[in-house]
Amino acid sequence: MNSTLIPLHVENVRKSGRRASLGILAYDNSFVPTPDIVRKISEMLNHADKQLSKIREKSLKVFILDVTHYQARGNLDFYNLLAKVFRSNRDTLKAIDGIALFSWNPIQTKGDTLPLVLIPIFLGTVITSKVFRQPFQLYRSLMIALLTNMFVREGWNNLLEINKEGYIGVDDVEYGPFWQYVDFLSAMNQKRDPRP
Repeated sequence: MNSTLIPLHVENVRKSGRRASLGILAYDNSFVPTPDIVRKISEMLNHADKQLSKIREKSLKVFILDVTHYQARGNLDFYNLLAKVFRSNRDTLKAIDGIALFSWNPIQTKGDTLPLVLIPIFLGTVITSKVFRQPFQLYRSLMIALLTNMFVREGWNNLLEINKEGYIGVDDVEYGPFWQYVDFLSAMNQKRDPRP
């Protein structure tokens, strides 16, 4: 794994009756290194081609990669990676008539849920199904999950909080501008673009 963990800001929380510490960590959003993803996509395409070549009936064969389970990397990254692998192996993937992504679709948000969409990457001219004509959005993403409170015997306790001004704190003690840290992480990841 080529992921890295970088401490940006660490400070002790000093408050009567409470011992805690607060750390802001930057991490590489390539949890799985790009070369490993490329290798896996290549293996899946080759395996699918072998399976689909055994179908003798007249049919259109489309390889679809489901990326809904891995949102830490946006569908734009998968779109570019899958397109590159497919283009570089197009001559050997004779049984595949098209490739697409199965992804979340922020452009069609309804209420609190995100619908799903098939995003075409390559479709042969004979594939005219309307299922591939839905509007979609390609996005890069870096998901951040923060555990802000937890339930113990005494009830719910705040572990940390982010106030309206954007400061992160513990027990009403501010320890740094959260959104500035997020901007810093985004800038770091833009410099280290994982796409080949």
